[in-house]
Amino acid sequence: WTAPNGSAAAGRIALIGYNGRPLIKHCGLLLLSVAYWYLENLKFMHPNSTQGYTTYGVIGGIIDGTGPILYNSIKNVISDLNGRDGVGLGAAVVINCEVRNTGGGAAGTGAGIGLDGYSGITFGNYVDSVRGDCICDTTAGGVMGNITNNIIRSPGRDGIRVSGDTFGASIISNTINGCTGDAIHVTDATA
Repeated sequence: WTAPNGSAAAGRIALIGYNGRPLIKHCGLLLLSVAYWYLENLKFMHPNSTQGYTTYGVIGGIIDGTGPILYNSIKNVISDLNGRDGVGLGAAVVINCEVRNTGGGAAGTGAGIGLDGYSGITFGNYVDSVRGDCICDTTAGGVMGNITNNIIRSPGRDGIRVSGDTFGASIISNTINGCTGDAIHVTDATA
């Protein structure tokens, strides 16, 4: 099954939880390579660490650059990777979300939050014990905008990783603790 895309003309496709935060269990590839989606007040969880796809999270296609996720926004969502080495949330805007890994596991490469887009924003998020970087841009040459007021705890790699063809990134007032790698890692910086 391939999820539909919204568009600039028709608008976003919204998936909004009401009366609490509904739990949606998935095995990865839930929304792969989608554009113009808005997710709010939801909880996503991988059912276990041996089932389904391990590379992708709720919205995938960010780490390997296969997805047009530039126009996706996520607000007040919980993503539990449950031992997975995968992307927790991938979008251009991620606000007041929690990405956690309650299943443990060795260090890996999947980002808790993967940002894409010239004006990507991650604000007020809590990212805990993911196996890869807590917050990163795409490894396919993406660019970042603003990473502000996030709490980052115990990633398997770096707290914040800015790489690829990156410019215009602002990293402001983040609390970072217990990184296996660097708190903030900047590679391929250009002037």
